[in-house]
Amino acid sequence: METDESSGWSKREAEIAAILRAPDPIDFTDTAQVLEAARSGDAPSFERLWQRFLPGLCAILAGKLHGLTDARLRNRLRADLPDMLQDIWLNASAALAGFEYRGSGSMLAWLRKIAINEFTNRLKFWQADRRDARREREVAFSNETFPGAPAPAARVPGPRTSAELDEQRLQVGAALESLDPVHRELVCLKFYAGASWSEIAECLGLPGPDAARMECKRKVLPALAIALSAGS
Repeated sequence: METDESSGWSKREAEIAAILRAPDPIDFTDTAQVLEAARSGDAPSFERLWQRFLPGLCAILAGKLHGLTDARLRNRLRADLPDMLQDIWLNASAALAGFEYRGSGSMLAWLRKIAINEFTNRLKFWQADRRDARREREVAFSNETFPGAPAPAARVPGPRTSAELDEQRLQVGAALESLDPVHRELVCLKFYAGASWSEIAECLGLPGPDAARMECKRKVLPALAIALSAGS
């Protein structure tokens, strides 16, 4: 298999990774060490973790948006993304001490759960046709709910809130949503969590790393390429 020496991807994986805006797999090799530093109170280390997994979270949120049939709700939530990411960041930071690390895949799964909970809360909020989502979220957040958490930061653009769901990210989200759930999880683990083939096989119940690799090569990448082409 031809490999891109600079990243560890195969040539085909590198092409897909560029479209997905996936981090280089090398970025995930020190996740456990960075996590321990973040738990000890090192803020830059948590920011490194956040930036590492942010592309995956954006793809997941884009997929959730794609699944909404109400254009009004979809547009409101899309515009709400910076505040949504801010609150996901705050909630993750506050809950970090209780997170049990079992590989990069577990980190993405944990952050995804927080992100989907936040998305669902905001969706319910807008479905109730309330007006001031930002004010409601800031009032709802408190140090009693998240002991030891920092107070909400000022709502200004910054590294953790500046991501936008542009058309490419929305296209990626739609493509992911079109995949079989197992194949979608394989893409998230491989491209957005830097998981090894052994970890992917264990998470998905496949016989071993070779089986996971072949599932990706023969089924997942072709299906994803078709889905991405259909949305372009």
